[in-house]
Amino acid sequence: SPEEKKEIKINLVPSEKVECIADPKKPILDDRISEKLKEMTTNPDMTELFLDNNDFGSEGAIAYAPAIKELQSLTTLVICDNNIGSEGAIAFAPAIKELKSLTYLNISGNNIGSEGAIA
Repeated sequence: SPEEKKEIKINLVPSEKVECIADPKKPILDDRISEKLKEMTTNPDMTELFLDNNDFGSEGAIAYAPAIKELQSLTTLVICDNNIGSEGAIAFAPAIKELKSLTYLNISGNNIGSEGAIA
């Protein structure tokens, strides 16, 4: 029988199904980004990552992109409503292109503009 992949969910907004890791009323900046990055790199087999509604801006996108690139089992990535702008979209683009298992991506509500969309 085929080996089943372990599903790991990380959510940064309140949910009944997964543990809330961060306060949704505060953007994930500085030390909180570092903590999240550490958690992401210690769980390389995670399949879902929800970083939505944290308003971490382009700085957060630039910080998260290299770690996201390493999550090769990721099937779902939700980074909507973080105000990443075109600079953040350009930072995320190479990482997202490397995720061969990715089947769902939500980057809505980020004001990425045409330059970010092309990336």
